[in-house]
Amino acid sequence: MDITMAEYIEINFIGIVILLVMLIHMVAIQRLFNKGANKYFTLMLGCNIVILMSDTIIYFMRWHPSAICMFISNLMSIIFYGMAVLFGYLWLMYTLKRLYSKFSISLKTRFLLLVPCFLCWIVIISSPWTKLIFYFTEQNRYVRGNFMWLTMFVLVSYWMASFVITLREMKDPGYEREHNVYVTLLTFPIPAIIGNFIQLKFYGVSVVWICTTITLMIVFISMQNIQISRDMLTGLFNRRETDKHIEWELKKFRSADYKLFIMMIDVDYFKQINDRYGHLEGDKALIDVADILRNSFRTRDFIGRFGGDEFIVIGRLKKDDNVDTLIKNIHDVQTSFNDNAETYKLSLSTGYVVYDSAKNLTTDKVIADADEKMYSIKKKRHSLKA
Repeated sequence: MDITMAEYIEINFIGIVILLVMLIHMVAIQRLFNKGANKYFTLMLGCNIVILMSDTIIYFMRWHPSAICMFISNLMSIIFYGMAVLFGYLWLMYTLKRLYSKFSISLKTRFLLLVPCFLCWIVIISSPWTKLIFYFTEQNRYVRGNFMWLTMFVLVSYWMASFVITLREMKDPGYEREHNVYVTLLTFPIPAIIGNFIQLKFYGVSVVWICTTITLMIVFISMQNIQISRDMLTGLFNRRETDKHIEWELKKFRSADYKLFIMMIDVDYFKQINDRYGHLEGDKALIDVADILRNSFRTRDFIGRFGGDEFIVIGRLKKDDNVDTLIKNIHDVQTSFNDNAETYKLSLSTGYVVYDSAKNLTTDKVIADADEKMYSIKKKRHSLKA
């Protein structure tokens, strides 16, 4: 397979443009939902752009044997392979954050996960002298080193770890997800693997990262579809997704050995915040409430904006679990927020119901029960203040 320089640069340029469009969009929406996953996806886009740019420069420099061109070729190759193994790490972190949005990894664990990258980077950086991963002839022609497989091994190892994590979560999901989330995560490496076979078959043709660009575009489209399930102001799940999740939980609950709780949360005196500070500050207050709830509940709990200034939380309780602990968490986080508040302070009314049997439960019933409890508590608190 022969390809002209113009065709090669054109293909890479198209890939870079596609990635830049996605990158600009991701920077704009990063804060809206699942910030962790969005951050790692944005980093993957940037990483792929750097890979395609360095690959293009390497191709452009070949057969130019001047010292400066040789230096640029070696530098771009180091960047190319260094970003390639880093991409695998970013995909693993993206998978974890996509499946477990509040999953927290210690600095020590992050360092351990990066160890394969560090070791590979040492070999890559030394390659202009050791010729282990790559080297260039006197005519500035790129040649694969005997240990080039090491970079692919590290990259595929990260992908396989992501594959196993996704498969495990798919078999026993923590909460209801669209099926295409799993399909996207499981099939991500396939285009890149196909590109690898093509690249190994036709020496001198680099198509792996164009294939990866196509896959990132598929993932991007999948992420846009997921936005339909999110409240655009707070980033929490919207009413549509809340109803779907309750239906899913009730189906699972019929054969479960745990209790199910539904909690409704209402912002006290929200109208006063709007009237006194304006609607923009009112919107900010709702965003602050969403952050308070994110920091108050567990990773596996479902948090949604029910409508207006009402929020809903759905979760499971084991025998030793207690909802009052979660209520205390809300109070503690809310108190911490109010202690540092510069304008408004927030007050939340919470009401919840706990079920130990799925008998006669429907989506409308559990919402009505939790709503009734919340308004009962809200009314009692207001009467005491009066």
